[in-house]
Amino acid sequence: MNMPHVIAVVDDNESVRQAIGGFVRSCGYFAYTFPSAEAFLHSLYFDVTECLITDLDMPAMSGVELIHQVRDKDARIPVILISASHDEPDVRQAELAGWCRVLPKPFDGSCLLESIVRALGPRSGNAWPLRAS
Repeated sequence: MNMPHVIAVVDDNESVRQAIGGFVRSCGYFAYTFPSAEAFLHSLYFDVTECLITDLDMPAMSGVELIHQVRDKDARIPVILISASHDEPDVRQAELAGWCRVLPKPFDGSCLLESIVRALGPRSGNAWPLRAS
């Protein structure tokens, strides 16, 4: 019997963070929420996270900066980046490098769930490629 996947949700907006976390849990996954990139990077859950959902625009460390920090730690965590500004150069660069999938705001639950399933890869059947920089 497979254990549910561990999903981390990083967003400085508490209502968004709780809504996404609740949705992820309702889909049968373990979800842990963090108010900042730094809180996630220093948490006990970093090493067990199988998919990261993060906002682009956060104070102190942006979602793209968080992706770089995750990669610097040699972690191969697929990232779903939620953004109102899908065309920013850093976002496009991260997406084209295979580091993340970008969900433009607003998005619905079915789009998020499809992205999670694809991010989780072989156990879910549909991974997108993750390449190192």
